[in-house]
Amino acid sequence: MEIYLTVFMLIAGIGAGRAVNVFFLRRMGYSGCTGAEIMNGIAWALLSVFSDISVTLVCFLAAVPCLLVLSAADFQTYEIPREACIFLWLLGAVRFLFSDAERIELLAGIFCISVPLYVIYWVSRGTAIGLGDIRLMAAAGFLLGGSGIVLAFVTACVTGTVVHLFRMRYQGVGNRLAFGPYLALGIWFSMVWGERLSAWYMKGLLGGW
Repeated sequence: MEIYLTVFMLIAGIGAGRAVNVFFLRRMGYSGCTGAEIMNGIAWALLSVFSDISVTLVCFLAAVPCLLVLSAADFQTYEIPREACIFLWLLGAVRFLFSDAERIELLAGIFCISVPLYVIYWVSRGTAIGLGDIRLMAAAGFLLGGSGIVLAFVTACVTGTVVHLFRMRYQGVGNRLAFGPYLALGIWFSMVWGERLSAWYMKGLLGGW
């Protein structure tokens, strides 16, 4: 039964990605989004494999197309659409109200990354981080919770550093980084594996490894 559900979610995800590609990305004028359908399908399939059917899963599935849109927007314009952050806030509110997630954990997620980033923004006068990235971390933190958004941010920093250094060396791009796509990847990674990694870490910590 699980394999049929995974296949169904893969197909449904490709269809949803196609809709996002046609009705959002192309109409908004973003190019180079031909892989949106496949990426959304794979993301939905993996979420269905590693998550039980719940309100949280529905919220995470709905967040994936939003992450694709904001990634395309930031990669091409260096701006994260406010609408994407608002949508993630709404999904966070749904999870807060209707799921069995720890509400204190979700509220903590709003601040534990966005506040330090805002301090960096203020000290650097906006040269080190953008307000769009901060808004995204606050909204996604409400959806993921404290431990989830920390994992998402660490994942984004590691992948962003590695990939952008590679692009600077071999593709000749400048040092200006569109951080949104890497933040989106980190958020998705946390949605899929966050709870399992947190449980593994706590088990090892309490058991003394």
